[in-house]
Amino acid sequence: MVFGSVRAYNFAVPQAPMPSSVVGRNLLRSFTSAGAGLLDDLTMTGTKMTLDFLPGGAPDDDEPERLGAVVASRWGNEPYLVLAMDVPLRAAWNVVVRHRPVTLSAVEGLLRRTRRSD
Repeated sequence: MVFGSVRAYNFAVPQAPMPSSVVGRNLLRSFTSAGAGLLDDLTMTGTKMTLDFLPGGAPDDDEPERLGAVVASRWGNEPYLVLAMDVPLRAAWNVVVRHRPVTLSAVEGLLRRTRRSD
């Protein structure tokens, strides 16, 4: 799912909201691939993206695990591309940080391992 605004994303995914303010988005614990960004090879834009772990950013080790969504964005700006829903955010963060992917398709593959089994 791709969204052109925070408002559209939040309307469609209210259980894992994106902060509506730029300041709020900048405060999230996000994955930036060492500041280089991840290549968007899914929508073929070639844009460099970052990963947000919603709601609230990726939890630290001393915070409780929570389920949420992993969303790629252009450094907190549109478009917003949902890569995974209902994933444990700490587990998602850990697998991404451990493998250091450089493309969004690689992230999607890694996140398949962290999906909650119903």
